[in-house]
Amino acid sequence: MISGVHFGTGLDGVSEVANTAKGISEGVYKSIGPYALTRSLANMPAGVISRLWGLRGPCMAGNTACATGLHAIGDAYRMSRCGV
Repeated sequence: MISGVHFGTGLDGVSEVANTAKGISEGVYKSIGPYALTRSLANMPAGVISRLWGLRGPCMAGNTACATGLHAIGDAYRMSRCGV
């Protein structure tokens, strides 16, 4: 049996981007921090979960607001029908 991850979110790293931009404009930060990009990508949690658990199946991240859960269920159904 193959297991994978489908991580869903309604927002990606909007707060991280906003906080970084505010910090730079106010002079709190001199540059963008080394983790600002990885904290703002919606797909990062899916990859981390997949690696942490050693999952070898599909690894996806949906970002379709309130419909994300339904998309994940639909994707899982289609993958099951295809034998994934």
